[in-house]
Amino acid sequence: MKRIFCVLLSLSLILGFSACGKAEIPSDSGIDIEYYANLGKIPECEYNLGTDAASLREALTAYAESEEGQDGYFDITESDDGTVCMQTGSYKYYYNSENEADGITAIASFDTAYGFETGEVIVTVKEALSGVNYTEEEVNDDNAFFLFVPIEGTVIRCEYEKNTVLFVFEDNALCAVAVCRNDF
Repeated sequence: MKRIFCVLLSLSLILGFSACGKAEIPSDSGIDIEYYANLGKIPECEYNLGTDAASLREALTAYAESEEGQDGYFDITESDDGTVCMQTGSYKYYYNSENEADGITAIASFDTAYGFETGEVIVTVKEALSGVNYTEEEVNDDNAFFLFVPIEGTVIRCEYEKNTVLFVFEDNALCAVAVCRNDF
C-alpha cells in the first residue's frame, strides 16, 4: 500500500512540474503587429497616425529650438502633390496639406520599431512574424516612399483594415519601418 501511494505521489509531482514548465513557454513571438497597426502606432514612437499635424509641427519645432534639442535635426518639406514631410533624426511624419485636418497619415522609423533595430536580419524578422499574415515584395516607390534614396531590396507588408506596416530591407538588413493609412 505504501509503495502504491509513493508511486502515485511521485507521478502527480512529475506531472505537476511538467505542466508548470509548459506554461512558461511563450506561445507566440510577443509582437502584436495587428494591435499596433490598428492603433496607427509604432510602439517606440511618441506619436501615432491621426495626430494633429499643426500640434506635432509646433512640438517638433519647439523641441528642435530647445536647449535639449539643439543637436537634433528637424526639417519640413512639401512635395508638388501637397504631401508634407516633417523629419527628425529618427522619424518622418507625413500628412497632406489639403487635408491637414486628417492629421498624420504615415510615420516612418529609421531606428527601433516594433522591437526590431535597424540592421536586423530579414530571417529574424520573418521568424518573429510567423503568426502574422504578410506579403513579400520588391522595394518600389509606393512601398518605400519614405526612404532618403532609392534602393534595391525587399519589403514585408502587413496590411490590415485601416493601416499597413512596411518593413524595408536592403541587403537583407532592416533599414526602415513605416505605418501608414491604407488611403495614404
